[in-house]
Amino acid sequence: MFVLIVPSSCGKQTPKNASKKDVDEQNAESLCHFKKFEVTIPGGWIGSGNTTKFYYNDAYPAAYLIVGENVDPEEDIAKNLELFEGTMFYRNKIKFIYETYENEKVTGTLVNERLERNMYFCGYYLEEPDAYIFGVCESYEDKNYIMELTDYVYSSIDYSKK
Repeated sequence: MFVLIVPSSCGKQTPKNASKKDVDEQNAESLCHFKKFEVTIPGGWIGSGNTTKFYYNDAYPAAYLIVGENVDPEEDIAKNLELFEGTMFYRNKIKFIYETYENEKVTGTLVNERLERNMYFCGYYLEEPDAYIFGVCESYEDKNYIMELTDYVYSSIDYSKK
C-alpha cells in the first residue's frame, strides 16, 4: 500500500525507534490551526495535509478523521480519501447517503463503490466559518467512537486563535 505523507501544521509523527517520552508526546492532544479557527485533535491521531487535514489512528484501522475549510465538503472528503487511501477509494466511486443533516450535524452511510463496501460517517458541516469535521469508519463497532471523536473536535473549536 502506498500512502503519501505531507507535512502539516498539526498532528504528530512518531518514529519507529521512539522513546517512551516520544510515545507520551504522541498520545498528547495537538492543536490544528486553520485560517479562521483551530481545533484540538486527541492523542494517537496522526495528521497529514496542507489546507485539509487527514488523520488516521493505528488503533482504529479503516477509520479516518478529516478536517477542512472553504470547500464543498463532499468533494473535498472524496478527494482526500482518494489522495491518502488511493488503494481503497476513487473519488468518483464514493456516494454519501445522509441519515441526519441538520444544524450542521451530519450522519449517514458512505458507499465505497470501489470496494463495494459501506462505511459509517458522522461529523459537522460548519456554516461559519465554511468548514467541516468529518469522521468515517468501516467497522460498526467503531461507530460510537467516531461519533464521540467528531463531537469532541467540534466542541474544541476556538475562533479566537486566528
